[in-house]
Amino acid sequence: MRRLGFVASGMVMLFAAIMSVPQATAQADLVAAAEREGTVVWYNVLPSEAADALAKGFEASYPKIKAQWVRSGTFALVQRYTAEVQAGRVQADVLQHNEVGIFNEWARGGLLMKYDSPEAKNYPADQRFQEYWTALRAISSVIAYNTRSATTPSSWIDLLDPKYKGRINMADPRVAGDAIALYWALRKQLGVQYWQRMAQQNVIFLDGVVAMAEQLSSGEKLIGVNVDYRIVQFRDELGAPLGMVYPKEGTIVIGSPVAIASKAPHPNAAKLFYNWLLSSAGQQVVVKQMKQISVRRGMASPKGILPLVNVKAFRLDWDEIGRQREALQKEFVDLFGLR
Repeated sequence: MRRLGFVASGMVMLFAAIMSVPQATAQADLVAAAEREGTVVWYNVLPSEAADALAKGFEASYPKIKAQWVRSGTFALVQRYTAEVQAGRVQADVLQHNEVGIFNEWARGGLLMKYDSPEAKNYPADQRFQEYWTALRAISSVIAYNTRSATTPSSWIDLLDPKYKGRINMADPRVAGDAIALYWALRKQLGVQYWQRMAQQNVIFLDGVVAMAEQLSSGEKLIGVNVDYRIVQFRDELGAPLGMVYPKEGTIVIGSPVAIASKAPHPNAAKLFYNWLLSSAGQQVVVKQMKQISVRRGMASPKGILPLVNVKAFRLDWDEIGRQREALQKEFVDLFGLR
């Protein structure tokens, strides 16, 4: 029996070795084709330092390929890419933003390349959409506060307290994909009445998480609805007087997609970059340098951020959010008296 076991084990190893040959050949061919293209261009909504860290990490692995990136807000990025598609002059190879519903729409509409990345198998099924996109990272919305304040909020309802009037900032749902998802989710959980009451709080809406954290750190604002990693970075790396809570009602958690443009001008470099972003090496940058959550199996959570399994998350219906997006943004503008 031992001999049979040894033979069987040897056959498995031999089969694995045989199967690895075409995989290695395919990888070598992809690298060679990508190096001939020499460039990959990716549109993203990441902080500039995060986009730069990922680009440099990729270039360290593939020094013959230049990773160029363009950063903007979610909906500005969407407009830019769709305009390029309509004009027949696509510049982007790889795309990343936080509005999952739009990625699904792009996949169904032929705007994303169908590509079976060898790295995708390391991600849960709910963090990818067929063979079109995979989550580069996960972010959650938290209630942040200046620790010099006398009180600490613990729920979304707490933000309605008159003592916070004029002292709250949030991301603008017309700009950020996570902001429109949060607007939809709280409307679903607490009713439109919640936002009607929030409109009486003189909330300041900004288009960047850095500006929000800076206002909070200086004491100009007492409360900020921000993303988890940015508050941890300001607190732990800059010594800002910030704390954060995961609201007791729950919050949104978004697996932020990354995908390849269907008509990418550098398709091989795009595939190689996509694979690297999803690889263990790329995800180490996400966790250790960007201080953000990786949804790749086996990756640890950054210090100071709750593992996803410990976060009470609202269910997000991205198809419904997509259908209601324009109406929600109009409602938001009307409620808060914005233009």
